Amino acid sequence: MGTAVSSWRTAWLVFDPDGMGRRLQREAQRFRWAPVTRRCDRWAALSVANLAEDVVKLVRALGTGQRELAAIQRNILVEDLPFVLAVRRRMFWASENDLWERVGKVAPPAWRTAHRAGLGVRGSGFEDTCRGALDLYRLSVEDVYGLLSTNQREVAVHACRVAGRLPNVRG
Repeated sequence: MGTAVSSWRTAWLVFDPDGMGRRLQREAQRFRWAPVTRRCDRWAALSVANLAEDVVKLVRALGTGQRELAAIQRNILVEDLPFVLAVRRRMFWASENDLWERVGKVAPPAWRTAHRAGLGVRGSGFEDTCRGALDLYRLSVEDVYGLLSTNQREVAVHACRVAGRLPNVRG
């Protein structure tokens, strides 16, 4: 929704003979997050829980020296977790190209630091970027912790434990 609503709100309708584009544009103008808040929160919780597998794969790949696999798993985390934060903050973005910077502006400082470390924009070494991605996951777990089901909490906290990064949460 973050990109679709934004795109339809700003779209230039060049050819719309049946008026479908105009109807979609009006719907996008009227869109509010409130009716879909619960679904968005469930999606965010499920996304973080599902990414636990990538955390464990990253830790294993680092431990076995599989740098290519580690890089892929790191990239999955640093690419996917900003979408979770954006939906949690009920943000709109025109494309993925402007999502990263926009999320960075609203993210808590520690989250932004971890994301930038995971991306390697500070000139960090390979292992540092992987640690940044693992920190980013832990911070994302903390952000959605109250939304996670019991099973999702167990999975997410287990992944954080495997990564040596226990989340600062209660419950």
